Amino acid sequence: MLLELREKEERLALATLHNGIGIWDLNLITQELVWDDSMFSLYRIRREDFSGTKEAWSAALHPDDFERGNREVNDAISGIKPLDMEFRVVWPNGEIHNIKALAKVFRDEHGTPVRMLGTNWDITALKQAEASLKDANQKLRLHFDQTIMAAIEWDMDFRVTRWNPAAEKIFGYTQQEALGQNASFIVPESSIRDVNEIWQALLKQTGGLKSTNENVRKDGRTILCEWYNTLLIDDGGKATGGASLALDITKRHQAQIERENIERKMQETQKLESLGVLAGGIAHDFNNLLTGILGNASLASMELTPESPLHAYLESINEGSMRAADLCKQMLAYSGRGRFVVQRLDLSQIVEETTQMLKISISKKAVLRFQLEKDLPPLNADATQIRQVIMNLVINASEAIGEKSGFITISTGRTRVDRVYLDSTLLAPDLPEGEYVYVEVSDSGGGMSDETKARIFDPFFTTKFTGRGLGLAAVLGIVRGHKGAISIESKLGHGTTFRLVFPTATGTSEAPVQIPNAAEKWTGRGTVLVVDDEEPVRKISERMLTLSGLDVVLACDGREALDIFKADPDRFSLVLLDLTMPHMGGEETFKELQKLRPDVPVVLMSGYNQQDVLVNFHTKGLASFLQKPFTIDTLRAVLRNVIV
Repeated sequence: MLLELREKEERLALATLHNGIGIWDLNLITQELVWDDSMFSLYRIRREDFSGTKEAWSAALHPDDFERGNREVNDAISGIKPLDMEFRVVWPNGEIHNIKALAKVFRDEHGTPVRMLGTNWDITALKQAEASLKDANQKLRLHFDQTIMAAIEWDMDFRVTRWNPAAEKIFGYTQQEALGQNASFIVPESSIRDVNEIWQALLKQTGGLKSTNENVRKDGRTILCEWYNTLLIDDGGKATGGASLALDITKRHQAQIERENIERKMQETQKLESLGVLAGGIAHDFNNLLTGILGNASLASMELTPESPLHAYLESINEGSMRAADLCKQMLAYSGRGRFVVQRLDLSQIVEETTQMLKISISKKAVLRFQLEKDLPPLNADATQIRQVIMNLVINASEAIGEKSGFITISTGRTRVDRVYLDSTLLAPDLPEGEYVYVEVSDSGGGMSDETKARIFDPFFTTKFTGRGLGLAAVLGIVRGHKGAISIESKLGHGTTFRLVFPTATGTSEAPVQIPNAAEKWTGRGTVLVVDDEEPVRKISERMLTLSGLDVVLACDGREALDIFKADPDRFSLVLLDLTMPHMGGEETFKELQKLRPDVPVVLMSGYNQQDVLVNFHTKGLASFLQKPFTIDTLRAVLRNVIV
């Protein structure tokens, strides 16, 4: 029996010799301890230094493990529990190693313990790996708990298995509420299909998948999250679930939208400003040309006998020129330079006064309805311009209804607007919050697409084959000139609503320079200095002034005019001065003229409108204003009250 046991031990020793496992044998009767070669290697004890007793093993134990180690051995011998323990040993060079020990106690026929046979192996590397893994797990858990991103894990049935504090904060559900739930509980019903498609796509690839999705919080609020998803794979390469990181980007998305809105409004403003400058410049130059045309037509008419058939042709020239002048007014309106006479006005009263004209201007199948608030706060505005705005909007509404029956509703009222509303309108980035009055024109027509709505205020843009497209462009300019704002609501098949808001009046009405009535028979005496960079204007002015009994001196710009005036300031009874000229403009020239002779009458000429010019003319003392284009009658009416 003992021989057979010894042979088994020798075979075991041979097998363990090559894998670092040491075998030991303790005789519990004699306390003799036997080690195989691997045991000496494990403890770094030389064979010649080994005492062969139990104390040799105890002496190698780490001091902190000595008491526990001996207790574990004694418990095994007593039969309390088998020996299965970990302990530390100290090598002669001071290194500490972790040892794993297993042993079995053998007893004789009387039950007396006679022998303990066991194995030891060095588990230091394993313990270090476990410690590193534990440290890594702790760091991962710390990162998992402290990250600002929601970290979520879920099994193959899409049930939540991990839910970090950030997920609680972002989605509003506690860990206890979330664990075990199908992950779709944070997905809006409308987006569940999209999430399932992402999950299926993730199963078909080994890498991660990024997506942006709407999610719903516990409180019902919808948020936008950026997701980073990946599969969890076991050692066999099989998917066991998924892991996701989610970041709430709602505020970032809203900020992006706001930034895009600001950029869009800046682009719109820049476009309006550039087009306004272009329209204003064209109107100004065109008015100079019309001055020559109208002036020559009026002079030619004076040269003819009353019976001459040429009067009809000249009248046609005059009518065509006046229509062209009206077109210039619309272009000036678009440029924001279209105000004439600003007064305190009641918006509801303006609509009422325009009612009859509105009724005859729309389709017979369109029905006008009015919802006008009484006793509105006044606004400072030009009545003619506001009437034009209302007329253009109503005609546009009528054309939108077309040949079908429909309604056009005109409403007025007062409202308090905040920054949010102003930011949603056209022209309002710099307008203050506060009390405004509004006029609203709604129609039951076919509505507009977003593409059409984005272009309706462009000059000459129209959706009609025969349309001219200046109506709404002029509306935009007039509203801008009155420091107002426009909002539009329109959807294909659901009609259109234009709402125009204007600030309520402050201060007093502006008093423009009054232009006297025409006086055809008037003639004067004296010398007039005409200053204009346009030769046609200089020539026609010279002819008109000569026919009015005046001597004329011409100058092509401000510099030349000053040189002429300095030579003999008292010679001139009046200076007819253009506003816009190269080298030296009208305002600078006027200042220099006043220095030379403060009492000289100066009449300012411009293709821009009177009020816009005078508001921006930073020098006082003008005798009068002459709007281009003008006829000899208009010119005489101005000169009559200036030249003494």
